[in-house]
Amino acid sequence: MTLGSIRAVTIVCPDLDAATALYSSHLGYRPVERSVVAPALAAAWGAPAVEGCGVAVLAPASGADTFIRFVEVRDAAPYTPCSAWGWHALELTVLDCDLATAQATQGPFRILGEPKDLSFSDGALRASQLLGPFGEVLYLTEVRRPVPGYELPVAKTLIDRIFIVVQHGRSAQAGLGWYAQTFGNAATETMAVPIEFMAALHGLDPTYPYRIGTLTLAPGFYFELDDTPAHVGARSRPAGGLPPGIAMVSCLGRPPAGATSRAVDVALGGPIYGTARTASRGDGPGGEWLEFLDAGT
Repeated sequence: MTLGSIRAVTIVCPDLDAATALYSSHLGYRPVERSVVAPALAAAWGAPAVEGCGVAVLAPASGADTFIRFVEVRDAAPYTPCSAWGWHALELTVLDCDLATAQATQGPFRILGEPKDLSFSDGALRASQLLGPFGEVLYLTEVRRPVPGYELPVAKTLIDRIFIVVQHGRSAQAGLGWYAQTFGNAATETMAVPIEFMAALHGLDPTYPYRIGTLTLAPGFYFELDDTPAHVGARSRPAGGLPPGIAMVSCLGRPPAGATSRAVDVALGGPIYGTARTASRGDGPGGEWLEFLDAGT
């Protein structure tokens, strides 16, 4: 069964109220659920240390059903952006890249890359890159017109939903091959592109060629996989806890062989889980955490 739409991105934060306020004030996201990590969910994640931790789920103002979920871990160590394999960025579709960037940077979001037209898109895309308060990187991407070979969503509000999540790993080509073979999703070939903000964070020349490629999920959703230089390695996590920064991506789909599925009890419904009958966790090729939501159809 192929991987479907992205339902949620989970970010570890030390203060749930602060995280909610920042994403609401500067990105226009609205709280839609407040809870704690239930025992069944902590068990399904294999993260018993976060049982009972506070959870806040936020949705874009457009009402799209792709969410940002914060899990409060009060003693969480700060995550250095792009410093390890795993999920490192989420990409949001925006109506106007310059206005969205200006709004976000009135708060704690720091510019890593100024708004500019993406050269490989022949002006169809304009994007900026921001550093969030918890080590997460945000791409704000304005879709001006269709890009051949892709089905990219056009924003309905200034800052709208997640449509791409970005993984760091040893090899983008090998990682895409793993996803394509494991789930049957279509993968592109990789291409070499300079990514100045990543090169700066990695201490490299701004022209360093990163190899990147994409995996197609449900219409309008993608994974992007990026190579990393040799000094970047696996992400560590506290015993029984969540990986720091962007901890996990939740997708509709069934886990591969070897992942353990557990029934989702009624308390785990809500905006993310909805009618899913099972939730389970598995690891991707760069150690990234994936949560699979299976409706059993």
